[in-house]
Amino acid sequence: MNILLGATWILLGCGLLLYEPITGNPSPGIKLGDSTLNAGWLALLLAGWNGARLWSSFSFQKHDQIRRYALMQRGRTRQSEERPIHEEFRFDDPKNPPS
Repeated sequence: MNILLGATWILLGCGLLLYEPITGNPSPGIKLGDSTLNAGWLALLLAGWNGARLWSSFSFQKHDQIRRYALMQRGRTRQSEERPIHEEFRFDDPKNPPS
């Protein structure tokens, strides 16, 4: 969704920035005191925002995948390790029959 919105904002922003040079008519803008800011810059800012959101979601997925892989590897190594058996905690020893 962020890709679609980002592409839409880029196209709209470029269209608004190129409107005045191509047609010669004043482009739509935002009044800031005595000057007017072209609305295309706002659209490009929103495209950048969507790009940042897209990048952060990919980054989160990558780090989440690395974390899951590390947890899976840790579980495998714990299962495959031979743990020492302490004789004082071994209750199934046939040498000492129950009394």
